[in-house]
Amino acid sequence: MPSAATNSPVCGVVNIDNPMLGWDNAVEFYGPSAVEHLLGRQFGKAYQMTKRVYYILVAVAGVALYVAAMAAAFAVYPHFWTNARMSNEIPWYFIGRTFVTGACALLALVVTIVLGALASARWGRDAWAALMPAILFLAIPVGQGVNVLLHTRSIWSEASASSDWKHFDEYLRSNSWAAYITLAITLAIFCVVGVAIGYKSFSQSRSDKA
Repeated sequence: MPSAATNSPVCGVVNIDNPMLGWDNAVEFYGPSAVEHLLGRQFGKAYQMTKRVYYILVAVAGVALYVAAMAAAFAVYPHFWTNARMSNEIPWYFIGRTFVTGACALLALVVTIVLGALASARWGRDAWAALMPAILFLAIPVGQGVNVLLHTRSIWSEASASSDWKHFDEYLRSNSWAAYITLAITLAIFCVVGVAIGYKSFSQSRSDKA
């Protein structure tokens, strides 16, 4: 009788010398433990491949949300009052564009976080890694939009809007710093959360072995 280690697929899962052998005969021929082991290994591989496919789809969805946010900002901005304010004084045109882009990016970021929560609940915490590029790209315009709110008052109202920036260079310098700071904060959050999750997984594996 062949040993239990003999394997390759019956009907694509277990390999036996007689291809006409059915599942019941395969169990009798090899023993239930060998068949269960091989089936479990095959299904485990299939599950891991399915997870990878879903992670790729989640990453693509995140990038699509970023593109949608930028497209929405491009479509909405012509209807915002600063679109018609080009001058050599307060750079309202650029301030308003940054504000609208940040608002659209914020909506997309919220959707991305909800998507990450749902995907991680179903497929594990690695789903967040798949969404990391989208979160980073969306966080930067959100941070720049917050920077606009910190340096302006009543930007949504043309009649009462005012700004701390009096020249384009001031706005540009502040906007660049906002991007760097937002990027650093986002990366720091990812690092802290990643270390915390890794430490928790390591502690759990040690307790399981003990």
